[in-house]
Amino acid sequence: MTARPDRRGFAEAAARSARRTWRLSAVLGLVVAGGTATTVVQLDPSAQRVDVSSGAGSSIPADAARSTEGLTCTDVAGCELACNHGRAPAPCVRLADKRLARPGATAQDRGAARDAYRELCRRTGDALACTRLALVSGLLIDYAVAPDWVLAAFAPLPSLGAACAGGGERGALACAALELVGASPALAGPERRELCHGAAGQAPVACAAALALRRCRDDDDAEACHLAAADGLPTAPDARERLDALCNNNVRPACLYLWIRSGAQDLLLNACPDEHQDGVARACLERGGEPRGAILRERACELGSCQAASLKPAVVERACRDGHQLNACAALILANRTTPASWAPIFTEYRARIPAAMRPMSAAAVTGEQAACYLGSIAGCRLAVDRLAAGSLAERELARQLAAYQERLGDPLLPR
Repeated sequence: MTARPDRRGFAEAAARSARRTWRLSAVLGLVVAGGTATTVVQLDPSAQRVDVSSGAGSSIPADAARSTEGLTCTDVAGCELACNHGRAPAPCVRLADKRLARPGATAQDRGAARDAYRELCRRTGDALACTRLALVSGLLIDYAVAPDWVLAAFAPLPSLGAACAGGGERGALACAALELVGASPALAGPERRELCHGAAGQAPVACAAALALRRCRDDDDAEACHLAAADGLPTAPDARERLDALCNNNVRPACLYLWIRSGAQDLLLNACPDEHQDGVARACLERGGEPRGAILRERACELGSCQAASLKPAVVERACRDGHQLNACAALILANRTTPASWAPIFTEYRARIPAAMRPMSAAAVTGEQAACYLGSIAGCRLAVDRLAAGSLAERELARQLAAYQERLGDPLLPR
C-alpha cells in the first residue's frame, strides 16, 4: 500500500470538522481527557445489542424506542425528526445514510455520518450502525480513523463479526461483508452460514455479493457497491455501473472505489478535486505523485492523512494541534523525534488510544519513532522496527509486534 496527500484553504473547514469530532469523542467517553488524566472506555460492540424490531436486549428505554411511532423516515428532514425525537438507532442510521447519499454530499457530511455511526455503535451496539462504521472506516483506508482500526473492540473485522453474530436482519450486510473480504470462517461462522439459508445451490460468496448489491441499489451505499464490484463476482458489472452513477453524482468515495477497481487516474481527480473542499484523503494522497503533489499531500494531511514525507511542519502542526488529527500528531512526533520534550506531551495526551496490550507505561519508555508508530505513522513504525531488529531478544520481539502493528495500520481489514 502506498502513502497518500492534501491542500490549502480547506484547513479551516477541516479543523472545524475535526474539532466537532473531537468534542463528540470526549462527550461519549471514548477518549476522556481531564487535566493530566486520560482514560479510554473499552466497550464491546456486542455487549448492548439492539433489536430495533422488538426492543429485545436493548439498553434503550422502551418508551424512547416507541417515541418514534408515527414519524416517517423517508427523507432527511423526516429521519432527522424521528432520530431527534427518540433514542432508537434505526432512524438515526437512516439519517446518516441519507446524508451520505444525497447529491453534493461533502467530506464534512461523510465525517458527520461516520461520527453518528460511531456514537450509535458504541452507545447501543446496533448491528447496522456498527456495520456502517466498519465499512466506512475500513474500506476507504483513510488514516484519520486509524485509532479505530487498531483498537481491538472497534477495528473493522471485529465490529463486522459482532454485528453479523448478533444483528439478525440488521447485521446481514456485516455477514455479507465478512464473506466478501475473505475473513476467517471462524469469525461469526454460524451466522454467515445462515446468511443464505434456503438459497438453493448458491455459493456463499455469490449470495453475499447479491445481498451487497441490493444494499448498493436500495441505499446508494458506496461501500456495499464496492464489495459487490470485486473481480469475478456475478454482481460486478451492475455494482460498478452503480458506483459510476454515484461518482457522477459527486459521491467522492464512489470515485475512489472505482479508481481502486479500475486504476483510471481521472477518477482520482473526481475523488480529490482541485477546487472543492470535499475530497477524500486517500485520493489526495494517491494523487501526490503529480507535479502539484506537494499541495495535494498538504490537503490530505488537513483531511487527516499525514503519511507523506516532507510535509511542511506548519501544516502538520496545524492539523495536530488545531484539528486534533491523530495521524497528524503522529507525523509531528516523527518530525521532532530527537527532542522528547517537544513530542512527549503530545504522546501522553493520546496514549490511551493505543491498544492496551501494546501501551507503554509512559512516554519515557519509548523512542520518538515508537511513539509516532503507536499513534499511526507507518514511517515511524519502519524506523522503529529497523532500530530494534538488531537488538536484544526483548527488542526483537517488540520489533515483531510493531511490524504487525504497521501492517494493521496499512490494512484495517487484516485479522487481529
